Amino acid sequence: MAANHPSPLTNSINSIICVGNISGAFADGAILFPLMAALAVSTGMNGAFLLGGAGAAYIFAGFFFRIPMPVQPLKSIVVGAVALGASAGEVRLATLGIGLFCLSVMLLPVERIEKCIPRHLIHGIQFSLGVLLVTNGIEWVWGEGSVIYFTALALLMPAAIFMQSRIGAPVLGVIAVLGIACGFWPGEHAAVIHTKAAVPKTGIQPGIVISLLLPQLALTLTNSVVGTYDTARRYFGEVSSRVTLKNLLLSIGIGNVIAAAIGGLPFCHGSGGMTAHVRAGAKDYTMNFYIGGFLVLLVLASVVLKVDLMPHYPVLLMAALVCMTGWYHMQLAADSWKTTDLRIIILAMGLTVLITHNMLYGLLMGITFEAARRQGWLKIKT
Repeated sequence: MAANHPSPLTNSINSIICVGNISGAFADGAILFPLMAALAVSTGMNGAFLLGGAGAAYIFAGFFFRIPMPVQPLKSIVVGAVALGASAGEVRLATLGIGLFCLSVMLLPVERIEKCIPRHLIHGIQFSLGVLLVTNGIEWVWGEGSVIYFTALALLMPAAIFMQSRIGAPVLGVIAVLGIACGFWPGEHAAVIHTKAAVPKTGIQPGIVISLLLPQLALTLTNSVVGTYDTARRYFGEVSSRVTLKNLLLSIGIGNVIAAAIGGLPFCHGSGGMTAHVRAGAKDYTMNFYIGGFLVLLVLASVVLKVDLMPHYPVLLMAALVCMTGWYHMQLAADSWKTTDLRIIILAMGLTVLITHNMLYGLLMGITFEAARRQGWLKIKT
């Protein structure tokens, strides 16, 4: 007797109504929304363009890659812009530089270059990003100066990880949606990232543009391209066949050139964001349409109501979501972690990022260890 297989229409309906796709769609919001808000406040960039650009990028990424594909702010540029007091023009120039860099790298034999990159360095980047996310989450709660907040996080984390890992409950997605809902009622709980008010500036300072651009170049190539390529293969296998190195470079390249032109969000497809979406329950690329459509609706609402609807996360929920994402992202290094000698490189990279809070320094530490190994100065087995 022939087996009854679901029809394509049934599969499409099941995908659309999948609760995991809905909850997973918002799992990276604790990174996306606060960084967009910080960028808008610090540089004076148009919040509607930031939201709309991110929404359009999410929708396009879903159609293009056909798996749950994240859209994340370029953290080095955004955090650097806030710290350095960069203008909107300087951010847009740095965004243009990232876009042109990615399009230029496409002309190189990226598949052969990717094969030359030791896998344990990629795992070290993934582990280091996880360390940075966990550290940031703890620091946000600690910065509130509340013993209750810190205790709540310490109790919430083990329970949430147990429910997510052992029971399969989409805890990350629930926390993410709850955080967005709370964000529409501003209050003391919503003051997550403190920035200086935007100060209009005339002219462009090349030094600031270079400071924003250079660290991001290496991180985009390693974490956002090679790291995301590797992460997609780990989670989706052959289904992720459209997630190639050149396609990632093309999407990030063209997307950031457009973002620079209209003043949109400088973005990438980060591997940490993919972990957040998947662990929160996202099953397929329908997820992208939920979050992308939501962001576009926010823009329309802000125009019609003439209000700023840029959401802000409550500190505790944001910290919990970021810490859990970091925990799961660290586990992507499990294959290399099994080898004692490779664990040394991964730990060195993670410790460097823990001390410096800079992913670029962690990458440089890993490259230094690898160079020493190749020269025979370190006897590290692979």
